[in-house]
Amino acid sequence: MNTWDTPTTSFEGHGARFDVDRTSIAKVNGTLTAAAFGTGIRVPLESVVGVQYRAATRLVNGHLQVVVAGASPTKPVAGDPFTVVFTRKKQPAFEQLRDWLVHVAEINRSRPDVIVPDTNAAAAPVPNNAETITPRGSSLRPDFPSNSPNVPQSPADQRLSNARTGLQVERGRRVADAGAPQVSKPREAARLSVKDMEVAGESYQPKSFARLFHHAGKPLGGQIWREAELVAEPKNPHDRHAVAVYVEEHKVGYVPAERASAVQAQVLRAKKARQRAVVDARIWATNDHDEWSARVTLDPTEEREPDWAYVDRPRWPGRQSPDGSERLTDVGLLRQMEEADAAKLINGRDFETYRPDVAQARADGDTERALALLDACITAAEHYAAVWFSCPVSWPTEQTAIIYRSLKNYEGEVVVLERYFRADPSHAGTKSLRTRLARARELAGLRGPSPAVAVNAEREPGNDPKQTVLVDPLPTREVVLPEAAELAREKDYMDVIIAILNKAQVPRGQAYYTKAVVRELDHHPRGRGRVAVYVDQRLVGVVGAFESDIVRDVIRRDDHPGHDVEIRCRVYLSDGSTPHARITLGPYERVVAREDETEGAARARQDAEDQAQLRRERLAAGGREAEDQRRRLVRGQDLVEWVEPINELKRANRYEDALSLLHECIDAAEQDARFHGDSPAPWFTEQAAILHRKAGDIAAEIAVLERYQRACPVGGRSTSIDERLVKAKARSRYNS
Repeated sequence: MNTWDTPTTSFEGHGARFDVDRTSIAKVNGTLTAAAFGTGIRVPLESVVGVQYRAATRLVNGHLQVVVAGASPTKPVAGDPFTVVFTRKKQPAFEQLRDWLVHVAEINRSRPDVIVPDTNAAAAPVPNNAETITPRGSSLRPDFPSNSPNVPQSPADQRLSNARTGLQVERGRRVADAGAPQVSKPREAARLSVKDMEVAGESYQPKSFARLFHHAGKPLGGQIWREAELVAEPKNPHDRHAVAVYVEEHKVGYVPAERASAVQAQVLRAKKARQRAVVDARIWATNDHDEWSARVTLDPTEEREPDWAYVDRPRWPGRQSPDGSERLTDVGLLRQMEEADAAKLINGRDFETYRPDVAQARADGDTERALALLDACITAAEHYAAVWFSCPVSWPTEQTAIIYRSLKNYEGEVVVLERYFRADPSHAGTKSLRTRLARARELAGLRGPSPAVAVNAEREPGNDPKQTVLVDPLPTREVVLPEAAELAREKDYMDVIIAILNKAQVPRGQAYYTKAVVRELDHHPRGRGRVAVYVDQRLVGVVGAFESDIVRDVIRRDDHPGHDVEIRCRVYLSDGSTPHARITLGPYERVVAREDETEGAARARQDAEDQAQLRRERLAAGGREAEDQRRRLVRGQDLVEWVEPINELKRANRYEDALSLLHECIDAAEQDARFHGDSPAPWFTEQAAILHRKAGDIAAEIAVLERYQRACPVGGRSTSIDERLVKAKARSRYNS
């Protein structure tokens, strides 16, 4: 069952949770956390302007921080009033919450009255008591399930809620009593300039929005651009400066009171000249179970985009169609999640949890049972992927193909592999699956390429020959990036990189400092294209996912029209028979510690520095946070800080030293997990099992894996650990 459908609409994290209703999101601290940081905080949804999110890994918990308008930025840790930390097990629910909050924030950030905090500013002290942040600007309530409960309110919150309710009732009387004046139709129109004015009182005109969007062929809402007419109401008994806003003769609201006097003067001057006072209007609305929410912006300064409509049944992956003309409603997304959850079940179990069962069947020599389980998993994987319009996970197909190969049933191997390619919307699969299929067809005596594989499957995205050379170069304008950005997939352009360095007479093992032209490749409206990088007008890679938004925001600015964007660039190619390349844009000196440092090593070094800083901060904080940190210490450092040193020991073949450190980390992980009632981080156990296997000590491998199982609460065991244990026991029986 989906988290969004639980009666409490709660998202349980580590020591705290988020509760969400139709108007607000509240962080509610658990008993221990509340003792140190207070009971929690409530934030109106209209104040949400961003989300800081970090995914959980096997080693590090994730976090979700709500960015609030007008609030000083704070560090996303457990004690932060806007942050909930979560484990990897809870991550799917928090991914859903993140996606929904991003949608809410996009709407809120477009309001001119919203103050977006500077995330680079110094963090403010964390309050120790619960408080409510009062929103700035007019009310906005995006879609949310109607059965969501209200978060319990403090007396101060209740008084504020009552005051708002009274204001809305009073405003409703004004609108109702004013009546709808006859909208005149002069021959000419006077176009007013009001610049990003937000209309007030849209919530009192649901019928108007229903008619507008039904007439536009968008019964679930969406966004449309229309011409709005402003009509003065000097005889309005509640406000003699009132100015009503009409779209296609439907009243949609009023000019805000603080600007009504100045706007009414312009409207009356136009009326005196027998002209209609008109202005462009951007209208957003959504229909949630016949309840309309809307927002009207007059004279928007942003670039006009094509109209789009909400739908509740997608025909494409993601929340937005490729051409930008349709977007999925929140109700539609919830339905899609429910369908996906149901699709991946086999006899009430997630098909991913059958991996140990498959391993056990293979270990027992029961090939028939293994193939039956794998066939059910393939079917569930296909159904789950079909809901999201994505490619299925490949492990059931790969394991089935391996079994057929061992049985010399090459025709069966071809059938199951081609089934995967047909289920993949791109029909491209992966390189390893394409290689396996080609070999299986050869062994089966089949000639030619498989009809199930796309003709251009071998062509990776971004390797289109039309894009390898800078087309129609423009005069360049150099820009400065706020942060360094690493390129991805340089290996796909190794020949080009070698040619560029040879031309510049830069030997391998030395860095080449130059400038690169950066362009965003074609993408659908309001979407995001890959950021391509050209050196000497030749494509050398694309900006990696970590930093692509930073570069994209810089090159999309309006201050360099008619120019290509140029950014300082560092190109490094290592020496040796299998060279690797690293290309860095912007202030590369911040991220390059030594000449031959790889990108992976640089990121690991930065992660280690961040973890060390977090450890020092938690210890300095004192109280329960410091106690929590001390439970995780191994030789004076947090257990996750030992990941890279352990990998270094393994690379140096110092297996005994690595095992000693791993078992100390396992002790700390179990101690931390017992205190929090959670499962230990499995990475240390997996690495210890691998080293025991390398040493030929299967009994020690089984012992460390069984130790992990005993440390996990019911339902909290790792599937990968279970699968590894089954295989270890099978090897033990075989050797005995």
